Amino acid sequence: MDPAKQADEWAKIDERIMKELAPAVPLYADVAFYIHGTKVGGLYIDSIFGYPAFTRAFVKQ
Repeated sequence: MDPAKQADEWAKIDERIMKELAPAVPLYADVAFYIHGTKVGGLYIDSIFGYPAFTRAFVKQ
């Protein structure tokens, strides 16, 4: 197939797969809020797990 026309065909295949073979509707969205005091330092939200990472946490004086 002509490379210039491949993108349109891939889009059609993708749409068919998503509608007929693997439809998904998100029924649950996990949302959480993490707060900490002003005397806590080095705390950050882990980009992989989405939870606070305490590996560099410390208490400020």
